[in-house]
Amino acid sequence: MPATQMIARLPLDQLGGARVFRPCTIAGQHYARGAPVPAEVLCRVPRANLKAMIDQTFLVVWPAAPDAATALREDEEVFIYQRIGTNTCDVVVGRKLNARPLSRAEAEHLAASHRAPAASAA
Repeated sequence: MPATQMIARLPLDQLGGARVFRPCTIAGQHYARGAPVPAEVLCRVPRANLKAMIDQTFLVVWPAAPDAATALREDEEVFIYQRIGTNTCDVVVGRKLNARPLSRAEAEHLAASHRAPAASAA
C-alpha cells in the first residue's frame, strides 16, 4: 500500500497539513497549485471527500509531528551525513558548533569539549 493511502487512513486529528497538487476548493476557500492547506481546514472536510481528494491527487497530505519535542528550536538545524563506505545516511538535528571548516584534529577536540564525561568504572 502506498504511503499516501496509509496517510489518508489516519484519523483527521493526526493529519499535519497538505499541499495542493491540483487547484481545488476546500471548505469554500479556493486553493491554487502548491498552496499549503492547514490541518484545521482538513479536519472540516468530510472523511470520504478528503480521501477522494487524496486518491485523485488533488492533495498531498502529511502526518502531524508526533509531539512538540520533535519540532526544531530556533538554533537547531537538520544535517544529513553519509556513512563512510556505505550508501546509507544519518539525519541529525542539532546546531553547528564551528563557524569555519575544521581539520579532523580540531573537530575531535571541539567535539570532546562538548561531550558528557564518561562514567568511570568502579
